[in-house]
Amino acid sequence: MKKYSISRRRGTSIAAAALSLALVAPFAQPIAAPNTVQAASAQLAGDPAPDADGAINIDAIADGTITSGTQLSAAQTVAKDVVSGRVNLMTPKNSAILSTKYDGFEGAPDGTKVYFQWKDVDGAESPIYSAETHTIDGVLGANGPGMYAFKVPTWTDANGKERQYKALTAQKFRVWSESPDNEETGNEREIVRVAPGYTPYAYGKGSGDGLGEFPGAVGTNGNMQGTGVWLAELPTNPNNYWMGDKKPEPGLPLPNDLKVIKDDREVKGIDDWYDYSGRVWLETGDERQLLTGSTGTAEPSGIGYKVYAATLTEEGRQANAEIKKRPAEERALATKQMLEEHPEYVQSVRYTETDENGDYTIHVPKDEYHPHDTFMWVENKDGEKIVGYGQWQQPVFHSVNNYSTTWAPSGSPAEQKALPVRGARFYNIHFAAVPDRRVDLDITNFNTTDTPAKPGDVAEVKLSGDLPVLPNKIEWRKNGKPTGKTCDIELLNDLKDCGSFTVPDDAEAGDIYSAVLVSGAQDVASDSFVIAKDSDGDGLPDEKEKELGTDPNKADTDDDGINDGDEVNGSKNPFKDNKSDEDGEPGNTDPKNPDTDGDGVNDGDEINTKVDEDGKTVPNESEEDEPTDPNKSDKDTDKDGLTDEEEKELGTDP
Repeated sequence: MKKYSISRRRGTSIAAAALSLALVAPFAQPIAAPNTVQAASAQLAGDPAPDADGAINIDAIADGTITSGTQLSAAQTVAKDVVSGRVNLMTPKNSAILSTKYDGFEGAPDGTKVYFQWKDVDGAESPIYSAETHTIDGVLGANGPGMYAFKVPTWTDANGKERQYKALTAQKFRVWSESPDNEETGNEREIVRVAPGYTPYAYGKGSGDGLGEFPGAVGTNGNMQGTGVWLAELPTNPNNYWMGDKKPEPGLPLPNDLKVIKDDREVKGIDDWYDYSGRVWLETGDERQLLTGSTGTAEPSGIGYKVYAATLTEEGRQANAEIKKRPAEERALATKQMLEEHPEYVQSVRYTETDENGDYTIHVPKDEYHPHDTFMWVENKDGEKIVGYGQWQQPVFHSVNNYSTTWAPSGSPAEQKALPVRGARFYNIHFAAVPDRRVDLDITNFNTTDTPAKPGDVAEVKLSGDLPVLPNKIEWRKNGKPTGKTCDIELLNDLKDCGSFTVPDDAEAGDIYSAVLVSGAQDVASDSFVIAKDSDGDGLPDEKEKELGTDPNKADTDDDGINDGDEVNGSKNPFKDNKSDEDGEPGNTDPKNPDTDGDGVNDGDEINTKVDEDGKTVPNESEEDEPTDPNKSDKDTDKDGLTDEEEKELGTDP
């Protein structure tokens, strides 16, 4: 199926996991990549037209269906088949909760693109749909800026089966959005959380994952409320204002050649010991928690990541005290303005590298230990800033245990000032890196809409984008269930035996086959195709025959001796490459006309025989005479040596 990739920015994606699935097209398609996503190839006459990015616009607010947030709960009337939610811009609010019912965050600017895609029970994927954010009135969690609503249509597959999202548990869906920059600070934003799905671009249950979203009419229609996208701000401004006039320096050495400090006793007897410690792990999305943040249990370690800590001078801390009094939405800009005017307010920038368990310790001098006026961030091995759960969702200076316990990783930061520590340590300052899974999977030669497959066909798969660094595998499924063909992969261009799939002989019309990229614990990219219904076995699906006007129950509609499918594709025509056909597809004959070129000779006779000098037809292979072309008439009614077609061109009487 046709795909397109979601826009992505280098320097802001986490290596911990590469996406569309682009994730905007087909179905798109991030999906933002998302990947990429499935293009609007499922669009039918009368459907909304695709946007420039390939997604189909189904904005229920823009078209006037929804005018108030209070309408979104009217699941059987105005909000029937409407999927709604909010795009949130995260700011340092320590009371924030993990649901769109919390409206303490600002909403994304009006006009921010949001995308929606769903999978049916058998794995068939819808097109990718789009809407934009709007500011509307309403009730708690369904008002203000950042609101979006999709009026989800049905779509029809290649066999004529109409498919409808009904918020069934066995169905799946996902939402994602563009990531508008913070124009005030010059920093980029990235998706840190979605509902459903938990991690960006991942699919959640069709009835919701319990992350704050909920269905309004399960099994009746597709009303779904409270979905969401949360965007965090990363320190990406090229001026690096958060470092002031300082250059990053390594943390001070640790005793006894240790890489990290895991126990207070390891620094026993050392005067003036101060450090920041914690762990970096990669969030695989296996938890999907509503009430608590990411936990590191059984999660892959972020090995070789760099953790940075910037602290402020006495003057800087005094100025920052005033910034902390401001509304959370104003602090990022105020911090930028403070440090651009007074870059000397940054006391130091220290860093260290995580060990084989993802653990880190930044040992700092006493005069650089200011845990209540610190900004910390993490970079992967490529120097890219990562997004994730942590104490900072914007470049601001505050306490290392400032953030909401629901949004922070599990294991609350704590300070140890008592013996055996002769100084102070702040530990459990964890970072849960959220995978950037914008990788696209495309079945290049078949789909569910206009290019169905048949038994014996070989489907080909292509991956593009950045392969997540989490454990990845390609899994082939039939009607949503594993076929047994699965391959662990490490490279985009080496899909092992799963780069292709031969449709089994026992495949039946309507079966859906899917190739799925499973990263960590989640489906993050996929594509599917349908087995065609071909009642007469002529190689043309019944739906195609209806379109062409041929008989789906008769293999040779015009009785010319050539099956309809062979006439349409021209594969049996020896003249296929002679460039004589006006439609630009040489070799195709008309399956509804037994004499396509009107020369008096049946198409089947022309393709299967040659005409000798006596006018008698004999098998092509037994004569040296040139065969006649069923796409070009050589009829010469008056026997003057000029064909009727040539006489028409000359203006003479044929």
